[in-house]
Amino acid sequence: MFKRLLERGYQVRGLSRTQEGADRLPKEHAKFADNFEIVVGTLTDYDLLEREARRSDVVIHCGFIHDFTKFDESIETSSRSTTRHFKDPGRPSLPVRVRA
Repeated sequence: MFKRLLERGYQVRGLSRTQEGADRLPKEHAKFADNFEIVVGTLTDYDLLEREARRSDVVIHCGFIHDFTKFDESIETSSRSTTRHFKDPGRPSLPVRVRA
């Protein structure tokens, strides 16, 4: 999704769950370096996710915690990370696309 958006000319802010991943992306996508920013955090860093969503015109949620020994907890985390920041009555609804 990240690469497709960049190839179509969109400005992208993306979440990397590790600093290593955040450091790798500019090298892998150097030709798009002016079109993206990476934020380091986790799917349970709800304040960060909320802050980033407020800065965005569109949120595309593709993350999932792939720990199938805690599948129900992973589903709950994914749901909370998707919906928590869209409950602000003072803000118009954002378009939402969920892809796992």
